[in-house]
Amino acid sequence: MGWRWGRKRGGGGKKGSEPSSDAAARAPVAPEGDPVGGRRDFFRLGMGRVKDGGIDALRAVAKASRAMQDALDGVEEEVTAEALDAERERQRLLRSEEVERARAARPARAFRGVVRPPGAVAEAQFLSLCDGCRKCIEACPEGAIVASVESLRAGREGTPLLRVQSVPCALCDDVPCASACPTGALEPVGRGADIRIGLAKVFRSLCLNSHGEDCEICVDHCPLEAAVMTRGEDGFPVVNAETCTGCGQCVVRCPTYPAALHVTPR
Repeated sequence: MGWRWGRKRGGGGKKGSEPSSDAAARAPVAPEGDPVGGRRDFFRLGMGRVKDGGIDALRAVAKASRAMQDALDGVEEEVTAEALDAERERQRLLRSEEVERARAARPARAFRGVVRPPGAVAEAQFLSLCDGCRKCIEACPEGAIVASVESLRAGREGTPLLRVQSVPCALCDDVPCASACPTGALEPVGRGADIRIGLAKVFRSLCLNSHGEDCEICVDHCPLEAAVMTRGEDGFPVVNAETCTGCGQCVVRCPTYPAALHVTPR
């Protein structure tokens, strides 16, 4: 539907009530059946259509803007997460380095947390002298001496120790492990009875004698016999702290689980 311009035929009319011939020639003529009745309505309709189109365009721009902002927010969140992960990893590495520096700077442990081979000097001196050569391990005929695999209790990985709760010391007469040490971390021991690697302790609540059973297996299997372990008047084993070698042979013979005896390092 369109508009056409042209001269309106006929007419005249009174002055002021009818348009002049020039104005009539320029006036828009609505096609037959068009609901718009005049120029004002024509412009109003046109501006309405422009306005509607502009609103639709603005809505499209706003929608695109929101989509772009959502995309940017997603990228920002991803970058932020990656940055946080990187910072956490950096802090972890810093803490690990601080721990390692602290371990390297701390003095040698003055107390003994594990059973050392026969002839071991004081723990702080032992850790400074032992180079982990494994000579004492190779010299042990029973395979009772092993190298530590963690430093939490042993002070340093690779240093020798005994797990007498599972493999007791045989109290060799010539004590070959002590003689094999080239660094002085183990001093020579004259005979097996002179070994002092630990001290056996009795846990009465675990002992069969506390449950009404008569047991003296640990006393019977002590290699130094009555010089170290005897049976008290109440039936419980009694350990002589001065002569106990800490070999652990009483521990492995104990029939209870866990064993009613335990060897603490000297």
